[in-house]
Amino acid sequence: MKKIFFIIILLILSSFLFADTPTDTPTATETLTATETPTFTNSPTITPTATITPTFTNSPTPQASVFAYPNPAAFRDNIFIAYPSKTGNAEDIKRVIITIYSINGDYVAQIVDDTPNGYTEFKIDKLARGSYLYKVLVRYKDGTEEIYKYKKFAVIK
Repeated sequence: MKKIFFIIILLILSSFLFADTPTDTPTATETLTATETPTFTNSPTITPTATITPTFTNSPTPQASVFAYPNPAAFRDNIFIAYPSKTGNAEDIKRVIITIYSINGDYVAQIVDDTPNGYTEFKIDKLARGSYLYKVLVRYKDGTEEIYKYKKFAVIK
């Protein structure tokens, strides 16, 4: 009984030690539209069709930080890197530059997003399995910029 209690205490303490600070996450909504198409033959047939339209809504606060989703990226072709706006409005952002490095600090790739909306999609299908660092530079329409340095994401294949 003491061993189980000790293990539970260790798990709770380790979750506090290794937990990241909470950040806002983008939300996604799905819209399903069903339409019926009657086809008249000997017997009527109804063919339902569905349309799924993901809509990402970014609602970070000025205190929020950047984050990668999903992290770790397991068996996916892309990853989303979300970033906050100092005003809370993504329309104030002019350009976002995301630089990807290997865990050793070697340059891997750079993504330039001239139509930022609170997140940038990055194709990871060419990346090898492992951990990566990324740096985000956010340039605003008023000429100011913010740099978020060296966050991590992992690719699992």
